[in-house]
Amino acid sequence: MPVYRYRCDYCNLEWEAFRSIEKRVEAICDCGKLAKIIIQGISRPVIYEGYNEGLGAYVTGPKQKKEIMRRKNLEEA
Repeated sequence: MPVYRYRCDYCNLEWEAFRSIEKRVEAICDCGKLAKIIIQGISRPVIYEGYNEGLGAYVTGPKQKKEIMRRKNLEEA
């Protein structure tokens, strides 16, 4: 089930809830008023696999990236 984010315009409470797609618009706040769904941007996963020119190495995951950066005394900005 997807997670939806809601906000009550009456009391400004915000929360997340697991809802089926059919019931995504039905949300009642603790104050008893109808809450609105908050539209959020979709996050995309970071794809590491490939040659990283900044590090000068082939990186296959976040752990390996951290290890390469540690060995080269680099910090992520």
